[in-house]
Amino acid sequence: MFNMPWNWLIKQWQDISGNVKFAILLLLGTGIMSAATALIHGLAGWQQVILVALFALTLGWALFATFRGGRTKSSASVVTTENVESYVRQWLDNFGITTKRLPRSEQYHFSYLVTYPDTLPILVSRVVTRDQYLTVQGTVELSKEHKELFDKSSEPEKKRFILELRVEVSRAKIHTNWEAPLKITVAKMLPIATLTEGELIEQMDGVHEGMQLVIDTINLGLEHGVKPPSN
Repeated sequence: MFNMPWNWLIKQWQDISGNVKFAILLLLGTGIMSAATALIHGLAGWQQVILVALFALTLGWALFATFRGGRTKSSASVVTTENVESYVRQWLDNFGITTKRLPRSEQYHFSYLVTYPDTLPILVSRVVTRDQYLTVQGTVELSKEHKELFDKSSEPEKKRFILELRVEVSRAKIHTNWEAPLKITVAKMLPIATLTEGELIEQMDGVHEGMQLVIDTINLGLEHGVKPPSN
């Protein structure tokens, strides 16, 4: 409750800080011009005119650069929870990959299914329970053939395979969620307040690479590492 007035004051300062700085610079510039005029009082008329003109040009350029910089900063795009979906859609379109908006649900404020050229699907969403974050995730499940190989393996072989898979994922520092028997979700969470286009694309690529690592490890483990017991 006590933070509300303080936050309001901070916001007000952010709104007017550019104008305040401009006014201060203008006041300082006027003082500098007056001082410069007094200093060159003993010079010839044409010398005074040249020096005053140079001072005026320099001051004018400094004020213009400061004013333009402040305006550019204040008008720069700021991603918020209210406008994040429009930015996400624009950035996904810029990325040039297949994107499909999924129907609204109670679980998501919005969600987009992004399909990479190798057909791996990635979900970009704003989850209701964590609505200050953007979630990027992709899920890997066993194919029918691999599930048959896994089911035919002995319990010690299954445990060893899962352990080796976890070690590879941990070694690569990939954040995952596991569901039995082998449904693995690679996930990243990005704060909306600091979200940028570059970060979103980078984290999407990171999730894609993590999924590819899980798939390759499963392929190697089940096709070459785990041998089903002979009947």
